[in-house]
Amino acid sequence: MAKEQLPVSQLYVGAYIELPLKWNEHPFLRGRFLIKDASQIGVIRQLGLDYVVLDTERSKSPPPATPVSDNRDDLSPAAQEIYDAQIQSAWESKQALSAELQRRREDIRNTEKQFKQTVAKVKDINNKMNQHPAQAIHEADELVGTIVQTLMHDQDNLVHLMSAHNLDDSLYYHQINVAVLALLLGRQLELSEADMQLLGMAALLHDIGKIKIPAQILRKKTALTKPEENLWRLHPVYSKDYLQRFCSEHPRVAQIAEQHHELADGSGFPRQLRGEQLDPLSPLVIMANYYDNLCNRPDPAQSMTPHEALSLMFAKQASKFDKAALQRFVKLLGIYPPGTLVELSDGSLGIVISLNRAELLRPSILIYDANVPKEDAVIVDLNDDAKELSIKRSIRPSKLPEPVFQYLSPRERISYFFSLQQSDPNKR
Repeated sequence: MAKEQLPVSQLYVGAYIELPLKWNEHPFLRGRFLIKDASQIGVIRQLGLDYVVLDTERSKSPPPATPVSDNRDDLSPAAQEIYDAQIQSAWESKQALSAELQRRREDIRNTEKQFKQTVAKVKDINNKMNQHPAQAIHEADELVGTIVQTLMHDQDNLVHLMSAHNLDDSLYYHQINVAVLALLLGRQLELSEADMQLLGMAALLHDIGKIKIPAQILRKKTALTKPEENLWRLHPVYSKDYLQRFCSEHPRVAQIAEQHHELADGSGFPRQLRGEQLDPLSPLVIMANYYDNLCNRPDPAQSMTPHEALSLMFAKQASKFDKAALQRFVKLLGIYPPGTLVELSDGSLGIVISLNRAELLRPSILIYDANVPKEDAVIVDLNDDAKELSIKRSIRPSKLPEPVFQYLSPRERISYFFSLQQSDPNKR
């Protein structure tokens, strides 16, 4: 990458520059950017810098033969007033952005708190399944009701990338992820509230049959032996048997749970059912379960990135899934789902942390910037804050330089959640 010092006196429109300042020492959204107009040059000249760093490869035009003078002594009072107004406006915009970033971080922190509480709740529900099954099913129904109420009455909630704090709880993360994704997909398909409740229960409890599978098989990171795999493949049947016993008022929940490993082309298990033989809600749980298993394998080193997983499902394995549901799933998660590491059009590196429902190719991205502390990292909404930027490509975590890896903290486990509203179960 060709970089050189450029005196401030030689700034020009079309130069891609980097300011040798910390984020809070200048009024711009980012510390490196393409100069688009003379007003930006005027603001930079107010910062007291002797030079900026010029990136010749990203610049849109070469330096002019005759640089524009920046002799402040030659400025008229009117010109000086214009410069002062420009820099004041820039700082006010920066302050407004800082306040908005703080709000976004607070939203994510609140969602993280609710996510942790939900993980603990699901863990408690699972622990009660053997000794107090009726109570466990009731509590699962209430939890699903809260999620469904949020989705049915808040169409603008943002799906955020969550941090997994204890990988020993992977089973519970998986249950929540499948439930959240299936219900988001159900909302896309405009399901009724009653069907959303059935879908949520089946998705949350689809793996309940794993309570009969030895823990050493469930947590094994290497390939299962044939006998181990045969035993593991029985868990959908065990889920059906359990739910038929203790959730008998909703027989479809047991049926959908049994079918969560079936595939539309008949290559799934345990019954090799084809698309037309499946419960109409099963394809949603199947897709959410399949996607989560690609992103969160027992050995994290073998996991796909969200972008890779979705691309594989859509481009190479489409015959395995209900066509309409798959198209909606791609529309739901976008080309770059939360958790995808990306390079932007200006060379910046970041991680997608939430989706923009209005424009899926322009999500919110946490940006790596060595001049900004990690805890204050800039979150850029490509559809609002930085319309001039776009995503160039996705990147695997192993390809990141170590400082960038530590800063962006790629998640060992991809988990999604959104802020929940308090629901009244009596309204369902």
